[in-house]
Amino acid sequence: MFGLSGLRLFELVGEVVDQHYTPPAIASMLVDASNAENPKYIADFSMGDGSLLSAAVRRWPDATLIGCDIDKNASARVRRKGYVQRVHTT
Repeated sequence: MFGLSGLRLFELVGEVVDQHYTPPAIASMLVDASNAENPKYIADFSMGDGSLLSAAVRRWPDATLIGCDIDKNASARVRRKGYVQRVHTT
């Protein structure tokens, strides 16, 4: 959008734009539809409130979860939940 990265746009606007979180029921349906048997790592690069990672950890409790989001507050909330091993803000 106008040659700006998402992070730069966030800095200019001062708020998170276009927030659409996956409802937990949909996240569970997406995870249940996966053919993965025993993934070592699971990453969500736009994790929002972490609903996809939450559903994933219930199915694959031994996987290492990695989450990333542009919203530092969303990242902090997911970090506090404690089930995602690596949380980053982009």
